[in-house]
Amino acid sequence: MVHSNSDFGCMMKRQHHIHLNQLINTESRLGGIFYWCQMKLTLENLKSMGAFTGRPVEREIEWQQGEDSFKATVFIRPMGYQTATSDIMAIGGKIDGIAGRIAASICDEDGKPVFTVPDITGDADPDRGPLDGQLTIALLLAIQEVNDLGKATSSPKKTNSGVS
Repeated sequence: MVHSNSDFGCMMKRQHHIHLNQLINTESRLGGIFYWCQMKLTLENLKSMGAFTGRPVEREIEWQQGEDSFKATVFIRPMGYQTATSDIMAIGGKIDGIAGRIAASICDEDGKPVFTVPDITGDADPDRGPLDGQLTIALLLAIQEVNDLGKATSSPKKTNSGVS
């Protein structure tokens, strides 16, 4: 989202719904049509635009620890305020970025955090230690899936390198 010189402006792709009275003008940019709009920044306007992340999304995850396989239901908060603040703290070196992303995203069905960063890194309880690596990967993959971070691509075609 790009802010204009007005109090609150936004540039939105065509597929976003906006009210006609919010439309100022249209311009063509790189073959796509973008709408510039100006609106009053209110909770109701932001809600109608879908600017809030909403309820957590339920996902099933699976991981292995040694010989044992586990399956669990997790709830993932779509990226929003908690993730943004966690990312800023990670950039500033105040928290571990991956642990911050997991702590900001994994929650219960009501949206309350399940982990703190120290729970994940092992600092909360040194006897318990950090979160298992395979579980960490399973959680990150579920977070990626919920937030559609990058599209899955097909596997690269195998080539014969001539080495046997």
